[in-house]
Amino acid sequence: CYTIFYHRKLLIFVTIVGSYKNRNKKICDLLKIRETCQKRIHVHRGKHECGILFCKICGSRHSTIAACYMQIVRAPKQLKESKKYLYVFYHFYTQQDTLYKMRADKRLHTPNLCVVQHLCTDCLTRADDMKIRCDTLGIREHIFRENAIKHLIELYVREKSVFERIICIAHNASGFDAQFILKYLVEECENANPRVVLNGKNIVLL
Repeated sequence: CYTIFYHRKLLIFVTIVGSYKNRNKKICDLLKIRETCQKRIHVHRGKHECGILFCKICGSRHSTIAACYMQIVRAPKQLKESKKYLYVFYHFYTQQDTLYKMRADKRLHTPNLCVVQHLCTDCLTRADDMKIRCDTLGIREHIFRENAIKHLIELYVREKSVFERIICIAHNASGFDAQFILKYLVEECENANPRVVLNGKNIVLL
């Protein structure tokens, strides 16, 4: 490879198979010194021309005599479209007509009304007037009276492919609202596999 080594150990090392980046190759077979210009070259990285170098300023190959001071003007990178997020604000209203395990002192909360308001990243600035339609969502407020939990989940799944992330927020989701959703997913949805983060009995993340 026409390289001068100042220590015998280095000479032995470059002739060992696997010495080049731990691959099954020798450094001496791939890196060589050009006799005419004394430049170190890689034998597999294109044809070498003596006196011609790649200029980091102008981004081209030219003679070493050329003096470049101006960088080339590159086209600006196209920015990716900003990700869209959907925020779902919901609240369940319940009735207590059903006894819990036939005990007169305890009754079950059964959702009979759900109010939902949707806001995405496009219409967050118009949150004061929910009557104004969103270009992406259309109607931004829904009121479900029958099968409220089912309608809420179906709405969530329907919009899932449109947005990068959907964030559902309730005033007391951990101890109240999210409990109904988890119960419905476990009991009514066969293919559902909800992942839950709990703090005691409270739902931190669903």
